[in-house]
Amino acid sequence: MKPIVLFFLVLLVSQAPAEIYKWVDAQGNVHYSDEPQAPGAKRMRQLPGLSTYSPPPLPSKPPQEEVREEFSGELPEKAPPAAHPGYQVLKIV
Repeated sequence: MKPIVLFFLVLLVSQAPAEIYKWVDAQGNVHYSDEPQAPGAKRMRQLPGLSTYSPPPLPSKPPQEEVREEFSGELPEKAPPAAHPGYQVLKIV
């Protein structure tokens, strides 16, 4: 296990100081590389660090528990919906 972790740490450290170069060839094509290929290659600026997002904290209680605490009575019984006049049963086949 330790050799695997060591391998990945070395791999990450070797990529940390990487630089990017940009140049345009004779045909007008733009190229990017980690090594300067042409005498006119310009070093690209360093990219900013990673941006992260922290979501707002969750409430201490789920909303369902808050509603249950507020409502202590029983739900009124609902009558079944009435059929449309002229129809007895609706079947979808």
